[in-house]
Amino acid sequence: MKGMILLTSLLFTVSAYSASEISRVDDISHHEVKCGVISVSRIDATSDELMKLLSKKSDALGCRYFAITSFESEGNSRATAVVYH
Repeated sequence: MKGMILLTSLLFTVSAYSASEISRVDDISHHEVKCGVISVSRIDATSDELMKLLSKKSDALGCRYFAITSFESEGNSRATAVVYH
């Protein structure tokens, strides 16, 4: 699918938000617990907007971290992530 980028590693961190993006599952402490999978979408959203949406959704679930599993930021922008306590 054109524009679909699967991310195994994201090189930047979103530190301005409550929930933090982690770049690798290896970065998760052994004490962190997977609490689910989230997805967000918005037409023509920027990468930053998608990151804010992921963080906000993670916060709403009471999760501290999220690891992006897919990311598409053109057209019908969407992203998915695994969230951790």
